[in-house]
Amino acid sequence: METSPNRAKVLYFNKRQVGLAYLEPYKEIPIDPFILDYHGSPIVDVFWYSDNYHFVIISDKAIEISEANPGSLPVELLSLNKKNTSVHYNTHEDALYFIDSQKTEDGVAYDNLYKLELNPRISAFQELIKLNPNENR
Repeated sequence: METSPNRAKVLYFNKRQVGLAYLEPYKEIPIDPFILDYHGSPIVDVFWYSDNYHFVIISDKAIEISEANPGSLPVELLSLNKKNTSVHYNTHEDALYFIDSQKTEDGVAYDNLYKLELNPRISAFQELIKLNPNENR
């Protein structure tokens, strides 16, 4: 069971479903607990994303992200070569660390450590681009 970063929601999962419940009324609108059926390969782990509204699904074959909303469908971020990969989500960096296999031209498979940054920054140059303070809006 995983509690959202703002501690307002909790999610739980098995190999084919993700359930979500609100711990308190959201913006004074009561939302009933719900379950999302997952039709991909078996779920290995689930992590909350830092925006409190999305969660990351790790399956045997892919890393996906989904809205915490009834009827939402997951979006695949990347495919995995290795089944039951080791995954760690660093909440302070919004980064997912995982191990995946890669085959070389001679057919030998090697395990590599990868980092998938999930932070909302569009690019490294975004911080350098500023609006002109004299420009009228």
